[in-house]
Amino acid sequence: MNHPFWLSGRITDPKYLFNREREKSRLKLYLTKGISCQIVGPPSIGKSSLLYNLKHFASEWDQNARVAYLDFQDEACRTVAGIFGRIVEEWGMADSATLGNAISPIVKELSKHGL
Repeated sequence: MNHPFWLSGRITDPKYLFNREREKSRLKLYLTKGISCQIVGPPSIGKSSLLYNLKHFASEWDQNARVAYLDFQDEACRTVAGIFGRIVEEWGMADSATLGNAISPIVKELSKHGL
């Protein structure tokens, strides 16, 4: 099919996520300025798809950006260790057990490398 409307569930391929320039622009502004933001709206309008694909957009905005998409319904995210493990996996870093129970050591380690 030549259009994405046959897809159901989260869109994982960014080429099928279209007509989101306004949202992407706002996310870029917020995230590059260190501003917190929320994405809210009715079900099935693409919130999760937009967030999932943020890692692709962020790398276009800044090659040193690192994004971790965490699905808290995933079994691995039911413990603190599992959450850190997923972050480390998404960011392509070393074993999370050596990083302790806080996210700040992970961020500090990335910052040392200019990320």
